[in-house]
Amino acid sequence: MTRVRCTAPGRHRDAVSAGHAGLAGLAVTRNETGQVLSHLDAAVTAGYNDCVALHMAALRPLHGDPRFRSCTSG
Repeated sequence: MTRVRCTAPGRHRDAVSAGHAGLAGLAVTRNETGQVLSHLDAAVTAGYNDCVALHMAALRPLHGDPRFRSCTSG
């Protein structure tokens, strides 16, 4: 999976991270696994580190997917 690099400083970087996390959440509701993983990867790359959210019930089915493990392993 290609990592997206965020060059925005400070709070702008946080906004990028939160935005991708939100888009991942929307993709979960639409059952779009590829989009979920793509947005999670971008969110984590931008600094997203909400471990609790990554273990919510909606994401648990993805925990066995190597792409999920890859994008959340840092």
